[in-house]
Amino acid sequence: MASDDPTAKRKYSVFAQVHNETKNWGGAALRRGYVAKGHGRQKRAFKVKLIGEGVNDYSKPYREAFTDTLNEVFKTDDKGRGALGILDPTPNNASEIGENRDLYMFSLNGRDLSLSGIATSSVAQVDDEVARIRQYFASLMGARDEASREVEEALVFLGRITGTAYRHGIPVDLPVPILSV
Repeated sequence: MASDDPTAKRKYSVFAQVHNETKNWGGAALRRGYVAKGHGRQKRAFKVKLIGEGVNDYSKPYREAFTDTLNEVFKTDDKGRGALGILDPTPNNASEIGENRDLYMFSLNGRDLSLSGIATSSVAQVDDEVARIRQYFASLMGARDEASREVEEALVFLGRITGTAYRHGIPVDLPVPILSV
């Protein structure tokens, strides 16, 4: 798509098509795993119909829907941000420096999170800096415009579609950092 607008790209993506079709479904609908005749024993939550291709859903189009959906989420634009505005490459991924260069993080929607000027030389300053950092991030989280709601909804759907894939034995890759405690 020629547009650089992630919202426009997201609107016409496979990700959006699957999201729009399953938007009003409850969690139980995506957890179900029916197997019909001709499915090759592939559990599924929905049937895939590829319009204009004359394809009957005998497992492969179902698996492809998950693969295509997630591949679109990880594509980047010419500025190095997520093309759909859902996930962005991590700083190590974007700059190709350091460990875990293949990971993605929740989209920043073009916002800069640089924390320049953080002083860590004295303990007294740290408390002030922590308060300032919390205030900074609170203002990012508090922005509740239409674009941020769409991204939040897309992230929830990303979790649902990934969970559905795993539940039905479809291996998909979700390269996001994992917090270890």
